[in-house]
Amino acid sequence: FLASDSLKGRNTGSYEEIIANNYVRDNWAIKKRKSKILTWNYQIITSEDTIQSQMIGSFIDNKSKQTLVIGAHIDHIGLGGELSKSYGKNDVHNGADDNASGVAILIELQRYYSIKKLPFNMLFIAFTGHEIGTFGAEYITKQLTKKYGELFCMLNFDMIGRMDIHSKKLFVSCSDQLSNSFTSSDIVISLTDNSRLNILDTKHFVQQGIPSATFTTGMHDDYHRISDDSEFINYSGMYETLLFLENWINTQAAMLMK
Repeated sequence: FLASDSLKGRNTGSYEEIIANNYVRDNWAIKKRKSKILTWNYQIITSEDTIQSQMIGSFIDNKSKQTLVIGAHIDHIGLGGELSKSYGKNDVHNGADDNASGVAILIELQRYYSIKKLPFNMLFIAFTGHEIGTFGAEYITKQLTKKYGELFCMLNFDMIGRMDIHSKKLFVSCSDQLSNSFTSSDIVISLTDNSRLNILDTKHFVQQGIPSATFTTGMHDDYHRISDDSEFINYSGMYETLLFLENWINTQAAMLMK
């Protein structure tokens, strides 16, 4: 659904971005007193325009002083424009991998952890304003208050739907504090240059001193092109990635409970 033509590329501030936000909201699990939906309305001021945007989040309250943040940007580039690599094309850029794939993982993790007790809270955010300058992540780091607990780690998913069926690699850029924690016997974890943290939504969390990691299955020729469609998504690879992430989160929880 997130990569369907009907959403017209989920451009920042568009009506279709709101529909995408509503889809996430409707698919997240809500439990009384434990998990709730958050909505932030904010302005993006660029050199050319002022854009009204909305961001959706979910806070799972496990009555802890610590909180794990998990995010993925929901916006894409709409009908292309200057950000398109499909030169001469002015058509729907569905952004199946970039970043409907990351949002799909975000949805599934929220649903899973809404019914699982952990020794820390969880804050899920579907960032907007990413493609035009990570404005959503910048805004949200200025809005988070102590009522959400101390943010001890941030995980980000961006283009996580194209795992190679042969190499089964998941590329991870992370803060030094996390570099030894990502291991798997099922997929190949490839640690990459952590400078990527400073160009993605993670940038604003790193600037706050929050250890962060971003995950991707890698760049491909369909990036920012009209050909980034759902037919090319490796769904079994996404499922393996989901299991890896759940295992990592559960391991962190077990370590804290010792």
